[in-house]
Amino acid sequence: MASLLTFYISLWILMIANIISYRLYADDSTEYGVLPGKIATNCSCGWANKRTGRIIGGKDTGEHEYPAMVGVIAPTGSYIENNLICGGTLITRRHIVTAAHCVHTTSGAPVKPEQLRFVLGVHRLSEINYNDPEVMRKAERFITHPKYDKSITSYDLAIVLLEKPVVYSDIIGPACMPTGRMYPVGKKLAAIGWGFMDLKATKPDALQKVNINVVPPNYCYGYEQFNKEEGFQYCTHQGDHSGQCVGDSGGPILWRDPDTNRYTLVAAPSFSKAGCIFEPAVVSDITYFIPWIQQVISETYPQEQTCSKVQESGSWTFPDQDTGAVLFPDD
Repeated sequence: MASLLTFYISLWILMIANIISYRLYADDSTEYGVLPGKIATNCSCGWANKRTGRIIGGKDTGEHEYPAMVGVIAPTGSYIENNLICGGTLITRRHIVTAAHCVHTTSGAPVKPEQLRFVLGVHRLSEINYNDPEVMRKAERFITHPKYDKSITSYDLAIVLLEKPVVYSDIIGPACMPTGRMYPVGKKLAAIGWGFMDLKATKPDALQKVNINVVPPNYCYGYEQFNKEEGFQYCTHQGDHSGQCVGDSGGPILWRDPDTNRYTLVAAPSFSKAGCIFEPAVVSDITYFIPWIQQVISETYPQEQTCSKVQESGSWTFPDQDTGAVLFPDD
């Protein structure tokens, strides 16, 4: 009983700290993601459009603020009609990262590529022209991580191969990719999506964002599916009625690298408890999956490349994924 009381007291303290940190350190500067930083990237990525100012308790993003955002939609005639089911992140002109469960039915059966469309360059869902093939992009195929297990939501990552390459513009472009392992405890991350805004299943029209924190893994030990050993997940939390909810799965969780002043894809929402608010969420650690992502790109469209921070020789490495080793790059 005492240990349970201690846990709830620590959770309450964490919630209060999150509220304070969110208000003090919200990633809302008009300079964030706009001007280049002191270190370059090897190609254009991760910029933000700060022209103006689902995720529970989130707020509207600026108009086309995050060009890498992708909406995963089941169009009319598909197994869910005109319904945004997930998010995704553009990483090359032909590749989108999303959650594996987003390309499977609730029973675990693979979804056929023709059953989904992928929307880029849209801020409001009401703006989507469902008859425009340039807006409703088709997939060639889905590549699910070979260790994905629907029953325990493990290795919950997939790559979408687009039927035609995307033409980059100011409102459509890739997120930067990490250059090595990182465990961003203490870093402010931004979760982006059109997921439900409240427990009444109200969906927003405009794209939403909320700042979230990475918390110690023990806060997610209550989830039977949380993997404590292999290091491909971590635990996030935001205690001010904000959080990731239905419709946010697979979407971008971004970290603004202060060296580049560009947004880097570091995680993708996987699952949380029903209710969403006040509950920790489990996310897939993109930095763990970088070797697999790069392998998929090289085996499908090797002419495409992801964009990352230019590194000095030897400054980042990928540890053997079987060792569980983690590197902590400097902020």
